[in-house]
Amino acid sequence: MAEVKISDLPAATSVIGSDLIAGVESATTKKIKAEHILMTKSLTATRWEDLRVPVTSTKKGGVNDPDFEQVLTDGAGSQGVYAFAFDKTSEQELFFNVQVPHNWKIGTDLCAHVHWAPKDTDTGTIQWGLEYTLAERDGVFGASTIILSVATAAPGVALTHKELCTGDIDMSAVTTLSPMLMCRVFRNVAVDTYNNDAYLIEVDFHYQIDSLGSASETVK
Repeated sequence: MAEVKISDLPAATSVIGSDLIAGVESATTKKIKAEHILMTKSLTATRWEDLRVPVTSTKKGGVNDPDFEQVLTDGAGSQGVYAFAFDKTSEQELFFNVQVPHNWKIGTDLCAHVHWAPKDTDTGTIQWGLEYTLAERDGVFGASTIILSVATAAPGVALTHKELCTGDIDMSAVTTLSPMLMCRVFRNVAVDTYNNDAYLIEVDFHYQIDSLGSASETVK
């Protein structure tokens, strides 16, 4: 598609960001890219995105810290790759803060997840937890809430990349952009039976989007 008038588009016509759409303002014809419309208009159907928290950007508390250890090498003496290893007998934890992006559909829940990998072939169950408190801009952080994943059997294959939902965060009372969360992620060894260290790869939040951003810095 090269250059078209909006009035000439048949129903269900697809456009891409580089297409030019002609509009009329007074007596002057204007040409704008479809992407400019998409950037300022809400999506009719929402989509999903990841709010990612690399665990290498988290903070240790100095008391219940997981070890940061080598996971794999190239087999020929390389430095290798590393991850945080959460112990099987004591509750260990990492801390982080995160801001919800401007493309978030205000009021919809965040679905918290962890990406992890087992150290060996044991098939015991594992349970991850997230403790959090949240506040809007000019709001007050309240008492924290703990959500826990379902205790789920490890896959039986060492270093298998697994994703596990730790639960939903209720955002229905949030009415403005840029809410902040203060969080603690931990392995709930009081319940799980996986009999070795578990590697935490990433924490993330699945969230719904209804635009490419906000119309202004602080307002949708």
